Formats: sequence, structure tokens, C-alpha cells
Amino acid sequence: MHVEVLQIPGCPIACAHHIGQYEGINEAFDRLVAWMELRDIFTQNPQYLGIYWDDPNEVPVNKLRSDACCTLRQAIVAEGEIRPGAIPAGTYAVAHHQGPYPTLNDAWDWMFNTWLPNTDLQLLDGISFELYLNDASEVTPDQLLTDLYIPVVGGPARTYNPWGQPDLPF
Repeated sequence: MHVEVLQIPGCPIACAHHIGQYEGINEAFDRLVAWMELRDIFTQNPQYLGIYWDDPNEVPVNKLRSDACCTLRQAIVAEGEIRPGAIPAGTYAVAHHQGPYPTLNDAWDWMFNTWLPNTDLQLLDGISFELYLNDASEVTPDQLLTDLYIPVVGGPARTYNPWGQPDLPF
């Protein structure tokens, strides 16, 4: 797996919260997509990401917290079960993963427990997230592309905008 260190701009996001087994986050994505359809957000070419707040090796499955998110062109106010959020600007170690979603847990474990300890980088307290680069309904599981972002400090970084839009003040 290839990892690079990137300096990225922040981005506003809309989030649907999920509690329980991480594999169940699809229900939250369904609620998010329904909300987006009502507001014609698909015309803005949003990107999808997942934020997984807890370590599944340390937190009971029924208490795992995650958010299904999409990027926005501007911030929103909370509406029903959809709430605003933001991916903060900053430096991130980014691993490029190809393969089925169930293999992502192994990729996270490798980043945190093998790759990161063997670098000069330090983990920052912040949001780690998955950015989904293609659509699971359009490719086979082996063709799924996901970038894993971990906030870090301590090394040089290449400037990159993963959001496909002008830099936003977040």
C-alpha cells in the first residue's frame, strides 16, 4: 500500500450519524442520499467519506460511532438527522487502498501499527476518515478505491486538494 503526506484544504460536509457495527453505515448513507436528493445536491458532484470515531478493537460493537458524509460547496445548518461538519485543513498521511471494503480494517491497522511507528511523523488528535473514490454500484469489490486519511505532524507534505473544488475557508 502506498502512503503519501499531503497538505489539504478544509471542506464543509453534511453528516448522518450511525451507531453500531461499522458495516451498517450504509443505512446512514441511504438517509444522507435521500436528504441530498431533496436539495438537488447531486448537481454539485459531492464526494463521499466515512468518519469512524472509535477503534473496533477497544469499543463494543453496539457502541461504535461513525458518520456517513458528503462534501458540500458551502456549510449548512443542522436539519433533522443531518448535521453540518467540516474536514479541517491540515497535514494528513494518506494511504491509497484498492479492494473490498471489508479489507479496510486491515489497512487501518497497518497504517497505525506498522507504517506510522516507522516514520518521523506523529499522530495528531483530529479526524481520520475514508474518502471513497469510486462507486461500489459501478465497479467490482476488487476495483474499489479508497483513500485513508490520518492527521499527522512532523514531515514535509505535498499540497493537494482532494475536494475537486476551489479551496474553501474551513
